Amino acid sequence: MDRTARHSETRYGNRPTMKDVAARAGVGLKTVSRVVNSEPGVTPDTERRVQEAIDALGFRRNDSARVLRKGRTASIGLVLEDLADPFYGPLSRAVEEVARAHGALLINGSSAEDPEREQELVLALCARRVDGLIVIPAGDDHRYLEPEIKAGIATVFVDRPAGHVDVDMVLSDSFGGAREGVAHLIAHGHRRIGFIGDQPRIHTATERLRGYHTAMRDAGITVLAVVSPGADFAMVVRNSYLYGRTTGVLAATGVAAGVLVHVTYTMLGVGLLIASSTALFTAVKLAGAAYLISIGVRTFLARADLDVDLTDRPGLSPFGALRSGFLTNALNPKTTLFVVATFTQVVGPGTALWQQAGYGLFMSAAHLGWFALVALFFSHSRLRGAMLRRQKALNRSIGSVLVGLGVTLGLAR
Repeated sequence: MDRTARHSETRYGNRPTMKDVAARAGVGLKTVSRVVNSEPGVTPDTERRVQEAIDALGFRRNDSARVLRKGRTASIGLVLEDLADPFYGPLSRAVEEVARAHGALLINGSSAEDPEREQELVLALCARRVDGLIVIPAGDDHRYLEPEIKAGIATVFVDRPAGHVDVDMVLSDSFGGAREGVAHLIAHGHRRIGFIGDQPRIHTATERLRGYHTAMRDAGITVLAVVSPGADFAMVVRNSYLYGRTTGVLAATGVAAGVLVHVTYTMLGVGLLIASSTALFTAVKLAGAAYLISIGVRTFLARADLDVDLTDRPGLSPFGALRSGFLTNALNPKTTLFVVATFTQVVGPGTALWQQAGYGLFMSAAHLGWFALVALFFSHSRLRGAMLRRQKALNRSIGSVLVGLGVTLGLAR
């Protein structure tokens, strides 16, 4: 059943013209033109008759004809990415309010982040003789606008710069905003800071990523994350005070070697797979947790020697010392996340292989340098002597810390 109903009196025809208004009011065309355009030279009585005729006929001024005479359309074209976007909605409203205050009409369209569609929209607006253009660009080459700009169309680019044309631009400081945001997080103690951005070809996304990288580098985030106490710290302290300087430094070397494992598979792309795969990440996490708990239990239950011996004790072989540090980091998923996150902050797909390798070596060297200092400090004769005299309590404390770290690691989601 056809539900479409048409009023019997509905008619479709031509709009009334100024000639129709003049005939009804009994005046000339020029008089009607003066009334319509608010020009002087018309008596109040004549103006009243013309206005009555306009109201009766439903006459509307033909702005197209007016444009031909004056050369201006009192219209502004706005091309943005997507009007539904929370950023562009208020921007469009602000432009519309200013345009309205100046008696201009706003015509907008969405490019959908497509450079070809952007060009199509812009040129369509130019063909309709808009007086000005405001463009949030999707592309990076805007030489197609040169003839329109030379013809006198005022053009302003917003949020992103124009490509290969000299026009006015209004840009926000994406780089500075991202840098300040990351610096704020760092100032409040955060170290593992991620970044989620848009497509790299978008100017604002690139600038925000650059600000993020700069803030991380300025803060020396690699070093700050390295010195944060964790299982590796507890392991090096344990080996240093129990077995002496050599064993402690070997454990620190093992920690650094464990970092190189993470760096290697991160360069190969496996690190991102582990970080994003629940099954693989859980397997590494549980293995690391089990290792930390086993070392912690052994440390907690270890019998303390009553005699304080400050020589390097043979409790661990050189290989055993290396292995303890190596496994502590190699099986630690937190180190996996740290290396993947920190490594990808500084290098990208386009970074040369030697630069990637160089940064990976720097990360490993930073671990070796820091934990070697920890080993030297806790194996100092005076401090070590004091600690060995209380080794039963310290064994239980360090063992509890390692077990606690292992349990926390195993239960973490």
